[in-house]
Parts: sequence; structure tokens; C-alpha cells
Amino acid sequence: MKKFLFLLLFLTLFGGAFAASPFSKKGFTKQNLGLDIYSAGMGYSGSADLFRFNPCLQNPSVAATTSNVKFSTGLSAGWRYFKQSDDELELSRSREYDLPFFNIVIPIGQNFFAFDFASGYSGDYEFSLADNKEEFFSDFYKVGLVYDRKTPWFNIGVGGSYYVGSAQSDQIYTDKDKFAVHDTNDVVTQRLDSVHTVSEDFESKAFSYNIGVSKEFENFSLGAYYYPAVKLSGDNEFSNTSTIFEVYKYTQGSTIGKDSAYTYKDSTIVNNKKRESINLPEIFGVGFTYKFDENWKLSLDADYQIWKASSFFADEKMDNTFNFGIGLAYDMDIDPWYWNFPFRFGYYRKEFPFKVQDHRLVEHGITAGFDIPVADAGEARASVALEYSTRGSKADNGYNEQEFKLSIGFIGFDVFKSRPTLTKKREIPIASQNDDQY
Repeated sequence: MKKFLFLLLFLTLFGGAFAASPFSKKGFTKQNLGLDIYSAGMGYSGSADLFRFNPCLQNPSVAATTSNVKFSTGLSAGWRYFKQSDDELELSRSREYDLPFFNIVIPIGQNFFAFDFASGYSGDYEFSLADNKEEFFSDFYKVGLVYDRKTPWFNIGVGGSYYVGSAQSDQIYTDKDKFAVHDTNDVVTQRLDSVHTVSEDFESKAFSYNIGVSKEFENFSLGAYYYPAVKLSGDNEFSNTSTIFEVYKYTQGSTIGKDSAYTYKDSTIVNNKKRESINLPEIFGVGFTYKFDENWKLSLDADYQIWKASSFFADEKMDNTFNFGIGLAYDMDIDPWYWNFPFRFGYYRKEFPFKVQDHRLVEHGITAGFDIPVADAGEARASVALEYSTRGSKADNGYNEQEFKLSIGFIGFDVFKSRPTLTKKREIPIASQNDDQY
């Protein structure tokens, strides 16, 4: 119970800030399919790390690393800056915290079952200039069940996933005008304001699957996984609202009377609904982990995503992407527990499928992480990851973004470790000292 109270307190205190990105209008700028906080501190690698005490379910076959029922989750809060000129550094607007993953793994013999939630794909965009405002928000989540089987040859896992989410776009334009009309009888001041709001609201859901294989050797492990393309179809509700406010004020000298006023308001609303779809990419991923000794290990992950057949709201032309991450970890296992302080470092490079100002958009990031073992909780850890990333360049893309992100996860809790004691204390009889009775 204390663990869940601590998690609730953490969510309350750090319900912070994921910043909107000016690039999100082109497509999804955030993607997570199961990588946890441990992987986040290690350059977003670890899809084939079979030497860990808790699994990274981006590759469903890695669930076979668990030896008992384990629960893991995490929380991320970030602060993103975007730079438009050499002397201008602005803080973009922020959004609420992100819960990137949640999973629970249940081993039964050589079979492993898991429930997996991941934040999936998202992108937020906000822009305001004078009386014009644009907003775009999208979040698509992946929720699924995983089955993993450990065989003498390799581990094989398959997941059934349910994608659900929505996207909303709002564009608000305001025009203001004020002028005076004079004639022989009246002096009239007229103010004319018009507000035009164009909104799109898209909701969708789709079922899909993913598969993975992995194999542990003496001092290294290999893995591969596959996600098919996903078509998210749904009703896109379109609304166009135009509102005109006209205010007439008759001033001194008017035949109507001094300082008399008249207000006129008229709204035109056009609603429409049509069937649309968003296509998510086909993904091929591989991973490798090598153990130098009992403490040091190196992980490398890479994936290739087929975006060419995918689409976005603006019918943006998509290109296939190649992404990779590399990480180095030092996992100590010594007594007492408070000296057990693992740490790790990493680097990643991520490509986006859309171009900005006819140039490919690329993100680079460096990461660091460490674990805080929890006393009397077995292999449980409070895992912390720090990340600094830079996205795009002023010369090629018009903007350069910089992000500082803090992630904290709770990984490896055996939710059935503390079982109730079913027997009461009782007195143990003392043997008699009179040997003659025997």
C-alpha cells in the first residue's frame, strides 16, 4: 500500500510539463511503444537486454526475463525550448505530465503473460500571433496483452494491441475594425469584430499485433521485433463558425439621442462529418546487448520505420526513417542494499518522416540514468533518467528545439511478494527432564 501511495504523491507533485512543439503540426513528434525508464537513461536501448531483472516490452519476447510477478510504471516531465534567432530563446507552452508506460508481467512455468500500456504516438502544437491562434493536440495510446514462451532455442513473444486516441485541431482568427460615420443628422461610431473558428475533431481505434524473438548466449543477447502498419479509421467532425459583432454608438448631435447604443450579433455555424484515417508505420527493430563482466554491459538498438504509405491530417508526404540508440550500463549487485547504486549513459538519433522547409528533421539526445534500490522490496528499483535533446536546426528547419526531460519510474515490484501469514504464534512445548519416563 505504501508503494502506491508514494506513486500517487509523485504524480501529484510532478504533474508538470511536456512542451508543445512547432514541428507537431507536420506529424507525431513523440513515440513510445514500451521502452521504460531504464531504457530512457541508456539511449533508449534495451529491446534485447535479457540480463535485466525486469523486461522492456517493446520486444514482447523479453518478458521471459522475469522470475516473479512484477509491476512497472513511470512518469516523465519535460521543458522544451525553441530558438528562432540568435538572440531569441523562448519557452514554448507546456502540457501535463506524460505516463509513458505501465505493465505487469506474470510468469507461469515457461509461459509468461503481460499487460502492457504505452503512450504510443502524440504531438502538440500551439501558436499565437496578434489576434490569430492555432492549436493541435493528438494522443494515440497502445494497450495490449503479451504472451511469451521460453523454449530451448529462443524466446518468442506475441502481443495483441488495441490503439485508441484522438486528434483535435483549432484555428481561431479575429478581425477588429472601428470607424466613424458622419452625415447631416447623425454621428455614429461603429465597431465591427468578427471571429472565425475552424475545428477538426478526430477519434479512432484499431486492433493490431506485434511479435518478437530473443536469445541469450553466454555473455550477449540478440533480439528482433516487428510491428505491422496500423490504419486508424474514424469520423472526423468538422466545424466552421463565423461570428460577427457590430456595435453602433450614436453620439451628441444624433437624431436618435445622445450616447445611445445598439449591438448586433450574428453567427453562422457549418458542421460536417466525414470518414478519415491515419496510418501508422510498419516497424522492423533489432537489438543487441553485450556483457563485459558481471557489472558492465553495452546495448545497441535500431529500427527502420516504413512511413511512405502513412498519412497525416495535412496529407504530408512521409519518408521512411532509421533510428538508433546506444547505451552503457554499470549494474552493481552488492550488500548492503544502499551501496547498490547502478548507473548508465546513452546517446540516440531519431529521424522524423516529414520534412520542414525541404530538409529532413533529426533529433539527437544524450541520456543518463541511475537506480535507487528499495529496501526490503527484492529487486524493486526507483529508476531515474535525465535527458537533453536537440531537434532540428535554424539553418535547415527554421527552428531549433532543446529539451530537458526528467523521468522517474518504479520498476520490478513483485506485487505478490508480501503474502499474509496464515498461522499464529504458539507456544513450543519444552521436553521433560525426567528421563525415567521414557
